[in-house]
Amino acid sequence: MKRLTTLLLGLSLAVLPMMAQIGDDVDWSFAFVDEEAEIIEDGATVVRNVVEAYDEVSDVIYSGLSVMKLEAQPNDYLKMHYVIEKIDNGAFQICFPITCNTQSQAGTYETSAGQLNGDLQDLQSEWFPIADGECVVTLTIEVMSKQGFFPPNYVHKGWGPTLTLRFVKGDIPGPGPEPTIKGDVNGDGEVTIADVNVVIERILHPDNDVPAADVNNDGEVTIADVNAIIEIILHPASASQTFTANGVSFKMVSVKGGTFTMGATPEQGSEARDNEKPAHQVTLSDFSIGETEVTQALWQAVMGNNPSNFPYDPQMRRPVEMVTWEDCQTFLAKLNQMTGKTFRLPTEAEWEYAARGGNQSKGFIFAGSDQIDEVSWNQGNWITSDWTESDYGEQPVAQKKANELGLFDMSGNVSEWCQDWKGDYSAEPQVNPTGPDNGTYRIMRGGNWSVEATQSRVAYRASIPPTSKSGAIGLRLAL
Repeated sequence: MKRLTTLLLGLSLAVLPMMAQIGDDVDWSFAFVDEEAEIIEDGATVVRNVVEAYDEVSDVIYSGLSVMKLEAQPNDYLKMHYVIEKIDNGAFQICFPITCNTQSQAGTYETSAGQLNGDLQDLQSEWFPIADGECVVTLTIEVMSKQGFFPPNYVHKGWGPTLTLRFVKGDIPGPGPEPTIKGDVNGDGEVTIADVNVVIERILHPDNDVPAADVNNDGEVTIADVNAIIEIILHPASASQTFTANGVSFKMVSVKGGTFTMGATPEQGSEARDNEKPAHQVTLSDFSIGETEVTQALWQAVMGNNPSNFPYDPQMRRPVEMVTWEDCQTFLAKLNQMTGKTFRLPTEAEWEYAARGGNQSKGFIFAGSDQIDEVSWNQGNWITSDWTESDYGEQPVAQKKANELGLFDMSGNVSEWCQDWKGDYSAEPQVNPTGPDNGTYRIMRGGNWSVEATQSRVAYRASIPPTSKSGAIGLRLAL
């Protein structure tokens, strides 16, 4: 990580917490927290993607987490208002758990309201300019209360103090880390028996520092990690790459191509619809697909906003929704610009092949099981009598069982846009089909939290105009 120096003006964030009264029952205090930071005499380095901060009053440079302490009501919502007074070039980005906005020119901006649960909250924040020049930003946070449910209406409750930051010219944090391949312990870009040997050596000599040896991410290095690598070698489709966009990481799972029967296969039984017929043979090349649906966090990191109807998870792990097919194309273009990759929506055939488990398919009705509740959030199980309003809608990704390829929520949660126009099936074998050249409706797959379980079947097809959106439609990446 390269160096970036900031000057915090008008506040002593290290030793003089600033208090401001909001209404009758909300207190704000701003304090720069340095419990885990190092005080460096001759400069500072960027750590954990957090900017350096220079406290003008105490004349000390810190590197660590900048934390705003908020004492508020549990159901309060926050909206961030900021004025970019000056920007030399590039763009400026401000990040909080509730939002991550990027702007490219001076002006006045605000975010949508987002909720933090609990009576006492720490707003861990990051500010950094994506520019090799000077940026001046004034930041204010508004406390909101929510009235109504669907759609919600946010009402002003009070203001916090204003914080002004001046970022001076210097080196800029680089792009996110290079993609990592699961199982590539020795970092040579592939998964082979050499990686098995490295893990065994680490087991025999625990003092060796080999972070990548914990292949299954269970917090320890054991024979289970050896088995995980062997599984990847034997079944390359289980390998994955991790990418990062504006600090938000996501995984793409490699899918080995092959030939499968698409549509109303026997296990779909009497639930199969006419538009799933005739079943037909499809051959696909290798591709990669998102381990999960695109989350609200990733959409926010790329687009600078969260359009979702249900922003109830402070960590923004729920799938994004309220996005049209056309919105998804804009998102993909920006993500590709950030990463240098060519992410896209999956074709309908790719989606169904992946949902069925690719060349490891066990012929399940749903994506990973014949038991709907194991793998799908749908109309029959998404809500119980003790749920509250904040439980409404889609649920955080990857809570249900994964399918044979390690993909989550291919059945249920939110329906997922595909690239194809709607078209009828043909009995003729096809190779890498992409659907009709034009049409009125775009395909979406997978069913969602608001519809009956049968729509979570791997063969079920749905379609709507590309300009339509709802609180139950999102997307999954392909590559």
